[in-house]
Amino acid sequence: MELRCSKSKNQIQIMNYQQIVKLFKLLNDELIISCEIDSNQSLMLSLREIIIETKQFLEYENIPIKDIRLIGGAATHVIGNFLFGLSQRI
Repeated sequence: MELRCSKSKNQIQIMNYQQIVKLFKLLNDELIISCEIDSNQSLMLSLREIIIETKQFLEYENIPIKDIRLIGGAATHVIGNFLFGLSQRI
């Protein structure tokens, strides 16, 4: 598995250790998904489980997957201040 972060469309840089730790934590922390109708029923899943199950389902349906990307707020959380040359703390 290659972990890369992109500063722009033309620049790719290998993720540093702190970014990998943040990504690992983000993927493995459990999310609670609850129903508005019945608050007693909820699912506890990790982002990793959601990604794996979705990828397997799409492949089963013969929908090709080129890659899976982390974008938006989650990507900003993982990449953090690295893009702006500021120090990071976990």
